[in-house]
Amino acid sequence: MNFEFLRGELLLMVALLPIWWFATRPNWRSGVLFPRSAPAPMLRSRRGKTIVLAAVPRLLRGAAQASLIFVLAGPILVYQIDAVEREELAMVLAVDLSSSMLAQDMEEGKTRMEVARETAVRFIRGRATDRVGLVAFAGEALTRVPPTDDSEVIVAGIESLDTGLLQDGTDIAGAIVTSTRRLLTEPHESKLIILLTDGAHNAQGITPRQAAEAATANGVKIYAISILGAPIAPDSGAAASEVARAQRARLEQEIETVLTQVARISEGRYFHAANQVALDSIYGEIDELATTSVALLEQTETVPVHGWFLFLAVLLICAEASVKGSRYGVVP
Repeated sequence: MNFEFLRGELLLMVALLPIWWFATRPNWRSGVLFPRSAPAPMLRSRRGKTIVLAAVPRLLRGAAQASLIFVLAGPILVYQIDAVEREELAMVLAVDLSSSMLAQDMEEGKTRMEVARETAVRFIRGRATDRVGLVAFAGEALTRVPPTDDSEVIVAGIESLDTGLLQDGTDIAGAIVTSTRRLLTEPHESKLIILLTDGAHNAQGITPRQAAEAATANGVKIYAISILGAPIAPDSGAAASEVARAQRARLEQEIETVLTQVARISEGRYFHAANQVALDSIYGEIDELATTSVALLEQTETVPVHGWFLFLAVLLICAEASVKGSRYGVVP
């Protein structure tokens, strides 16, 4: 704890008090001591007692003036407090709502959309202190929930996601741009996009690479996830199965190429999930990668104490008046 003044230069006014003391000092030789309590004639001068009775009120007044100067100087008590600061994250969860998310290639016959919703909800509930937004995309991108501290609002938004809400397609670049825009106004130093899709980019206009470069320029990191279950062999014969496997291999290669590129540009990561367990594991890894920093900061707290000096000044003025109003007075 330290005692300081906000306007310390005003303390120079204290140097004027000795000048006031000598300029207003009484002429001791002409001072006369007299009793206030009786109408008796003035007594003979008692210089020693006269000096004391005249000096005490002036000392009290000088002390009161010094206290008022301290009030003007702004006295404060400064406390140094060690505080733990936790830096929260700002993130946007971008989820693919294209028709291909209805594919039932997850365990227990679940669709990719169902698995995406369930795992995202579990992840968000574990990041209750972060500021999270939700973007849905297909052939276009749309903000479903702007970044908020209310995790239950995000959970409700995730649970309401379904295919058919947007024009069909896969606009990965649009998802990144829309998510980045939502993060631009966030004051957090750590910003990231978790993008989940099951398709390759097929929209016109800006490319995923350009979108990732724009995100990186604004300090946004991208964690890209592809969700593709085990291929289901068609019933039309071996030739058709071979064609399906070839198409599936090309799709996986296209998705991996695009998502790996945007993740690398933004210094993020690319992940592939073949089932719900794998997707939960990926979210767990992202949870560890996207840790918030905890720092011990020294905070300063100030408490104004000018009221005490003002009270002291009033007290001294009252004491001066009491001394002057005592049974003895001095007439210079």
